[in-house]
Amino acid sequence: MDLTRQERRALRAIEEALAAEDPALVELLREPPALRRVRLLRRARWVVAAIAATLLLVGLLVSDAVLLLAGVLMLIVFFAVRRWLPASLSP
Repeated sequence: MDLTRQERRALRAIEEALAAEDPALVELLREPPALRRVRLLRRARWVVAAIAATLLLVGLLVSDAVLLLAGVLMLIVFFAVRRWLPASLSP
């Protein structure tokens, strides 16, 4: 698909305006998909760890075996995934 000169100019203007308004977003969009996936997996891992810790804490406070079991299982999954994922995903 070939763009006309006017369309290319318009796209360039939009890109420059976006870069001026939010340079961090532009860097994220230029980032290769593999790095975005790595960042997403790291965040997901730590969200699971935070939820597991919260479940354990609440389970201990209210003496609920189901919450404790859920927290322990989530922590096991967290450490298993952390061990099995490539080293490039480690923080």
